[in-house]
Amino acid sequence: MREAVGIFSQVVVAHFNDPRVYRERGEVLLRLRHLDGAIADLRKAGLLAVGRGPIMEAVPALESEGIEAPGIALTTTQYQAFLLQGVALYCKGNYAAAYPVLAEAAGLALTADERSRAMLWLFFALRRVGEGSDAKSVLDLVEPEWAENAHFPEIHLLLAYKGLVPSDSITARALAGRGAERALYSYGIAYFLQLRPERRVDAETWLLRAHSGGNWATLTYLAAEADLARLRGVKRVQIR
Repeated sequence: MREAVGIFSQVVVAHFNDPRVYRERGEVLLRLRHLDGAIADLRKAGLLAVGRGPIMEAVPALESEGIEAPGIALTTTQYQAFLLQGVALYCKGNYAAAYPVLAEAAGLALTADERSRAMLWLFFALRRVGEGSDAKSVLDLVEPEWAENAHFPEIHLLLAYKGLVPSDSITARALAGRGAERALYSYGIAYFLQLRPERRVDAETWLLRAHSGGNWATLTYLAAEADLARLRGVKRVQIR
């Protein structure tokens, strides 16, 4: 991944007006924990894409809900630039800056999966910044019908926060799941426990579960790692 950053840095010299290069380099920087560099690149990608039609990308499809990854999925440079920038700001602890960026990502989503993913991170950021009424407004927009066309766990967490999916169902999914699915459900539980100071120990247990499994480059792993660092008073997040 560090070599990839070097290659993208060479490409950007010749293609300095192409948002895709900044988007790709920004994502790699984010997964390497270079948050400031990632935010700068992803913001540049978003600015360069203003006024253009959707710039289509093929990205690796994720495995979730027992479905094996079919190969690739279609997305847009614009959606990825805003989603990843929002998550980078969230991991940095700048929740107030993260939520308008994530709201933009939700508006750019092509599918129910993309929309629910952006809205979940948007909900996380709004609750963290203390905007409870706005966070509720996000949940009010979530429709149960989305689950019919979505394959990833973000929609189930949103429905659980809305009170339409039992919390013990989320716990069961967190315990029985694997990979990215297990990490996200575990983080979803830890997130709410962190809002209750008396449950700090339980929150740390679930964060550790989200932070295990070897998926160190996933967004949920990054968020769990950043939250663990803040809980423990660590100023600098290290790659394990």
